[in-house]
Amino acid sequence: MKNVFDQDGAVVKYGNMVVNLFFVSILWLITSVPLITIGASLPAMYDTVYLAVRKEKGYVAKTYFSTFYKYFKSTFKIWLLQICVLGVLGIDLWYFRRAMIAGRTEGMFFIPMLLVSVFAVGWVLLHAYFQTDEDMSKMKVKEELVLCAGKMHWTFGIALLFLGAGVLIYIVPVLLLIGPGALFLGFDAALERMLI
Repeated sequence: MKNVFDQDGAVVKYGNMVVNLFFVSILWLITSVPLITIGASLPAMYDTVYLAVRKEKGYVAKTYFSTFYKYFKSTFKIWLLQICVLGVLGIDLWYFRRAMIAGRTEGMFFIPMLLVSVFAVGWVLLHAYFQTDEDMSKMKVKEELVLCAGKMHWTFGIALLFLGAGVLIYIVPVLLLIGPGALFLGFDAALERMLI
């Protein structure tokens, strides 16, 4: 009879996964502190979670940093565009929310702006995933947006999961140590289904 504590047992397998998720989450947090590097850290997180955690091929740090350096230059310009779009949407949301609270007529644009903002967050997350796929990495921004709009339910679902995880981490800060890795592990499985 097989022991659950053997090298190939369930306890060791899932314990190894938790430790790897911890390490990849810490690496992602460190490389995301300067906002301009998030464009490279998101694809690095997807690749590392897929290869080192899910498929158990390679080491977490080696996989993460090789992917990070690979995508840093190619994602820099698009990430600047994305951060500007998210910044403008954030300012618009703040303005329209204040207008809605004050009872002004422009407050009626708060809900549509909120939906556009959630779509933009979904696009940012999906863009990072598209960069890690060899076939999809050649897609242009317009094609990505069309795909995100065509799979709107997935785009919104992923964005809402990401935003919900952010709220959960805000409430329970210790989840920051494993939450990002676990979240991207779920994203990876969901995105494989989305793109089939």
